Amino acid sequence: MIKKCSIFILIVIALMSACQPTPDEPVVIDKNDLEQKIMQTATPQQSQQVEQLTLQETLDFQSGVQVVIDADIEQPQVKAYSVYEVKPHETTLDEAKTFSYFFLQGLPLYEYNYVRTKTDIEMDIMIIRTLLNDTRKSMTVGSEEIRQMNIDSLTDQLDKLEDEYAKVPEKAPEPKPTTVGFTEDPYFYKTMRLKAFLDDNPSYFSIVIYDTHESYMCFLYNIPESYGMIDRYVWSFHATDVLLGVNITRLDAQAEAEKLLNELGLNDFQLEWAEAKAEFDLKSSTIPSVSELTNNPDIRKCFAFHYSHMYNGIPAMHIQPCYGMESESGAQYDRPWSPEEIIIYVDDSGIVGFQWISPGDIVRTINDNVKLKDFKAIKEVFMKQLFYQRTWANPGTKNNKITIKTIKLNLMRVKIKDENKHYLLPVWDFIGDWKRTEGSNDINTENVSFMTINAIDGSVIDRNLGY
Repeated sequence: MIKKCSIFILIVIALMSACQPTPDEPVVIDKNDLEQKIMQTATPQQSQQVEQLTLQETLDFQSGVQVVIDADIEQPQVKAYSVYEVKPHETTLDEAKTFSYFFLQGLPLYEYNYVRTKTDIEMDIMIIRTLLNDTRKSMTVGSEEIRQMNIDSLTDQLDKLEDEYAKVPEKAPEPKPTTVGFTEDPYFYKTMRLKAFLDDNPSYFSIVIYDTHESYMCFLYNIPESYGMIDRYVWSFHATDVLLGVNITRLDAQAEAEKLLNELGLNDFQLEWAEAKAEFDLKSSTIPSVSELTNNPDIRKCFAFHYSHMYNGIPAMHIQPCYGMESESGAQYDRPWSPEEIIIYVDDSGIVGFQWISPGDIVRTINDNVKLKDFKAIKEVFMKQLFYQRTWANPGTKNNKITIKTIKLNLMRVKIKDENKHYLLPVWDFIGDWKRTEGSNDINTENVSFMTINAIDGSVIDRNLGY
């Protein structure tokens, strides 16, 4: 996804790699071995379906991490699993016209040329100051050296913002009329950013195409000018059937989202999961708690529905990885091709947001009935690698618990290392929640994948890297 705005600051806390256990054998299977296995075809005598429906086990580790496996095993009821070679879909001008006319309703179009004003910088300064003060007071996360690094980084950001504040205008310039078309962009391959006034409200439509030809499409309705091109719904929390202060129910909101997909002809997408989102308050410098979001009827809220692309009855799921307490960055990092996903936002006014992330095209079918590894072997890989990769604890973290709720067979775009191509192939994801206490804060991370295993060869895939 494109970088939207500097208004939100992510503080990355690096942990000492020496704390992490080292696997006694390689996790990633040799590329040539994978190529050979991809060409193996399942025979009629080989069952591709898992016999068991659930997996239950509780594991307590000396690090204090508890892993509870109480999971339904979900496998598509299909006769065969295919492997495809895929490539990024680059949005064409005709497609851009179709989608922009649909979302902006044929109204007069204006250039979107976001100019940061003094009000915008004031908001950024207020947030950075709050983060800086909180970091100075915090004594619970990481070492003193790391805390000082964060303080220095935030201080540097604050200095730059104060310099910027002196140079920006008080008021943004008037928008200029424009037409649908791509322009060259210094940060991307080409872009399109349009603005229209729906119901007299400023609304935006944009397409970004990266130099890899990967596309990202976004529509946002009724966005305050001071937000720039950032979705007003920022804070995420658990979606119940009814949200306090919202008239539309989750079921009715989902019906609106699926009506939109039907109108756009996007019928090969399936709902994967839903969340609730709350509006970012420009006047507040604090990050609200989940209880504040849930219990305050005056905070504007919406439902957000996440859809996966289906290929012959099998979803290519977009899910965030979560690797427990470990930090998984390194010199091998290469920007991965993001999984495809459509997100639709619905509030009481109807559809207020649409994002289509990283659509792809099938180049060819490599194997239309690939042989899958027995699930018993997949489970053994998970149990073994769970200790090495997911259970070492950050000092100061208490009540550290991982709960695996779903084990799901789906498709994933996997990069073939050292080659400029991607395969869409079957993988098993072990999905659940991570609860822990850091200092005085109870933190809950929901619906993330703790491990992704190649269903063909049993190798562990790093979703952050894409292979």
